[in-house]
Amino acid sequence: PCGGVFLYDGHAGGAGITERAFRALPDLLRRVADLLAVAEVARRLPATPFIAGFGGFAQLMLAPNLSLQPEALYLGKGFSGSDGGVESTFKLTYLQVPLLLQYHFPVEGNVSPRLFAGPAVAFKLSCDVEGNDGSTSLEFPCDDFQDFGFDLSPKSTDFGLSFGGGIDITSGGVVVTLDLS
Repeated sequence: PCGGVFLYDGHAGGAGITERAFRALPDLLRRVADLLAVAEVARRLPATPFIAGFGGFAQLMLAPNLSLQPEALYLGKGFSGSDGGVESTFKLTYLQVPLLLQYHFPVEGNVSPRLFAGPAVAFKLSCDVEGNDGSTSLEFPCDDFQDFGFDLSPKSTDFGLSFGGGIDITSGGVVVTLDLS
């Protein structure tokens, strides 16, 4: 692919924007170079992953120890790292919808362990890349990098499998749920 920087104004007779832009060309080119550096770092850096989110669920009892749990979760995912003095952060947000089949172990008392597994579909809501080289900070949508020959944008829909375990702690009519998946 071939890229370029185009400076023009579309006002009949000109509005003088092109001339000012031409004087600012060194700064514009430096910003394009910074953008390309961020894209290159994001594409190949050793990363520190992160995930955070919130959501809700419903639990439908199918049998005394078996339930179906549909969920809707807003998740922030991504990674960050640095290379060659450029620090980059790749941030995504998703709406994830798992459908979990759960087995509740029959136990006495107020702590009830369970296992769960099921399919999940996630819909990408946003994707951004941030970069900082110590003097300049940039933030761009992932799709902007395609203009420079980098495809950093993940799929808009993702399918997966969710599984794990958890415990329900009941006290005074209130249930606190702790899960690890």
